[in-house]
Amino acid sequence: MSTATRTKNITALFPEGKIVIMTDALSASTKNVDENKADFSLCNVHARRNFYDLKEYYTEKIDKILLLYRDIFLNKKHNPTERLLFHKKYSLPLMEKILHICQSELTEKFVEPNSVLAKAYKYIIRHFKKLCAFCEIKNAPLENNLSERMLSSNMDSTLLN
Repeated sequence: MSTATRTKNITALFPEGKIVIMTDALSASTKNVDENKADFSLCNVHARRNFYDLKEYYTEKIDKILLLYRDIFLNKKHNPTERLLFHKKYSLPLMEKILHICQSELTEKFVEPNSVLAKAYKYIIRHFKKLCAFCEIKNAPLENNLSERMLSSNMDSTLLN
């Protein structure tokens, strides 16, 4: 079963209201989904990792972004309404700073346009709205590490049996 088919089947399970689907940035993940039934977000851990993996090569440029992401991940509010208000007030401006850094670095040509660092900047710029879904949509996740770990452990146990 394709990713698009699985995603379409998931939205059919929630006829009452919109669900939030966190996907990778591939268009195949969302192309058959009714946008009236689902909101989409992207994982900020994956976006952050694009920079973290380059830290030893571009320390000065990347440290600012990693520190901003650190502050975003500090929120531990459990109530969905409080969490959304917190992220709108505090995390969205930090995400906008990250976007500004990425845009400036590319516009001012401080980075080689075809480098892996430019690719990380372009990812943030291209997917900014979905990366910020946690600041705009109640119950939208900031990241999906727990889900991926659960899927991975289920696949591992299936393979071992």
